[in-house]
Amino acid sequence: MIKVLGNFFFARDNTKSPFYISALVVLLNISISLTFFKEIGFVIIPISTSVSTWFGVAIYFVILYKNRSLMLQNYLLRNILKIIFSTILMAMVLILGLDYFSENLVYSNKFKSIYLLFVVGFVATIYLITCYLLGILKIKNYKT
Repeated sequence: MIKVLGNFFFARDNTKSPFYISALVVLLNISISLTFFKEIGFVIIPISTSVSTWFGVAIYFVILYKNRSLMLQNYLLRNILKIIFSTILMAMVLILGLDYFSENLVYSNKFKSIYLLFVVGFVATIYLITCYLLGILKIKNYKT
């Protein structure tokens, strides 16, 4: 999203704002990582990257909204909620599937890759069907 939102600035010949926002995001990322590394360990690195990046996205949205450079459609929030619902359903099915096949996914099983591909493929299919039924995915958008 940062790449997409940054293009709004670049299209208006404003290269300073994305630079300053990116510098702030990097500083926030480093400070979160260094602050919590001893307590949490190496797992804080991707967590701090995610938190700082979403902070940067929020800054982009606020600046673009204030400048009236980004006009969002009314159905955007509704679609975001549908995607969140589909994602939660997908995560629940994934957890159940991994739990159901847990004995087949042990390291010593030579067919663990096949079981894992089956679970992931099934979960992806559930996600796509849910998105289609909720009206997020439309087949006509993908026909050439």
